[in-house]
Amino acid sequence: MSHLVDYCLTQSYNYAMDERTYNIVGALAIALHDQIMGAVEKGTDFSASASAALVNLLAFPNETIDTLSGPIGLTGSGTVRLVDRLVAAELVERRVSDRDRRSVELVLTNKGRKVAQRALNGRRAAIAKALSVLTQDEKNSFSRAAEKVLAALTGDRHRADLICRLCDYQFCPQEICPVEQAVE
Repeated sequence: MSHLVDYCLTQSYNYAMDERTYNIVGALAIALHDQIMGAVEKGTDFSASASAALVNLLAFPNETIDTLSGPIGLTGSGTVRLVDRLVAAELVERRVSDRDRRSVELVLTNKGRKVAQRALNGRRAAIAKALSVLTQDEKNSFSRAAEKVLAALTGDRHRADLICRLCDYQFCPQEICPVEQAVE
């Protein structure tokens, strides 16, 4: 009988620990998101969508409005309005494509590249501050666990692009990115 009681207590404890873990991970995700978005917006004086557009154009120059709308999570018309604001702010230029004269490509200006880099720096600083309480071994373990979770959350190309919309591809190139690897 005591084995049955021990088993029931263990199962109840595991259930409670799982529920607590869900709360902790949920709170962490929200807190980290808030810190990252605050740092990105403060560092650029632009919205998260504008910053994501600039970061995406930094990593993938010469995109069209159609290809840019997916990673930043806006409709085509929303992306057109955003690009209009970025052009007006002298961060982006529209250029006729060399490959297809009917297509318009988006190109960062020098000012746009600097703002995109400030967005990446703000994101990096917010994450570094949050993880500063961990030892290097804990950071490594956290990173490995996060890679597994990210791969499980990816699903398809659209979701992958959304997940990585503020990523710094210099440090996580597509060939080793867990999100990219989950799509391929």
